[in-house]
This record gives sequence, structure tokens and C-alpha cells, in this order.
Amino acid sequence: IGASLARMEHASAESHLRRALQLSPGMVKANLELGRLFTVLKRKYDAIEAYQAALKQDPDNVSARPLLAKQLQGVKRYDEAMAVVARAIEIEPENAAALKRYALLLSQSEKHDAAIAHAKKACDVAAKDPDAAFTLGLVLSAAGRNKDAIDAFNDALSRDPSWAKADKDQK
Repeated sequence: IGASLARMEHASAESHLRRALQLSPGMVKANLELGRLFTVLKRKYDAIEAYQAALKQDPDNVSARPLLAKQLQGVKRYDEAMAVVARAIEIEPENAAALKRYALLLSQSEKHDAAIAHAKKACDVAAKDPDAAFTLGLVLSAAGRNKDAIDAFNDALSRDPSWAKADKDQK
């Protein structure tokens, strides 16, 4: 029953967002919310389309870019994801979400030094964000720097002791 209710709520949310876009096609926020909804529903291609629509309306929207890049990465469009998130960093060099996503993409491309540098900058920019430290731990681990990775995961936990990702990753 719970899953059915959730599906109905998602369908209703999608319907309301699509109606808002019919009434006001230039609503960047509605496209962002639609993209987030599709992300939750694991509808990557629909999420990509929604985020691209938001960027078409507002090309310098730095909050849409890391979200789009994550979806592009999920469908193995890595070069496009890199370009999208690199542009976010050009627009706003201290955008933690963009720095974290770029670090993960660089790490995936085995550009470990650059990945670590971007992840460290994300940690500096978002000093209280456990996910920034976790991202640093991931890229350090991918670079084979396991002791440093464990330190980064511990830093994530020190930023928020209730945060579960880093604790789970160390076990």
C-alpha cells in the first residue's frame, strides 16, 4: 500500500509540475523540481530532459548543472557530464555541488590529482558538509591512498556524527 501511495503522490506531483509548465513555460524552478522528481523515480532520461530545459531557460543556473551532470554520468555520457559541470565551476568557482561532481567525474577518468584537488576545494568551501569529506574519501580511495581516504571518511563523520554514508563505507 505504501508503494502505491508513493506512486500516486509522484504522479500527482508530476501532473502539477507539468501543468505549471503549460501555464508558464519559462519556469526554471518547475523544470528543476521535475528533474528532481524524475531522479527520485530513477527516470534518468526524463530527468536529463527536465534539467536541460531548465538550462535552456537559464544557461548560467549553477544548481541545475551538477544535477544534470549526475544524470548524464548515470547514462555513461561522461564527456557531456564533464562539460556541464565544468561550466558550473567557471560560473561559480566555489560551488560545492559542482566541485564534488567534477571530482567524482575526474576520478572516474583516473585523473586522480585533479580529482583530489577539486574534492579538497569542495571540503574547504563546504566546511560543514559531510558529503564533501566523503567525496574526498572516495577519490582518495580510487587513487589508492587508503589511509588518507579513511581520514576523510572520519572527517565526514566528525562533520555530522549521525551521517551514515562514511560510517557504512568503512565497515
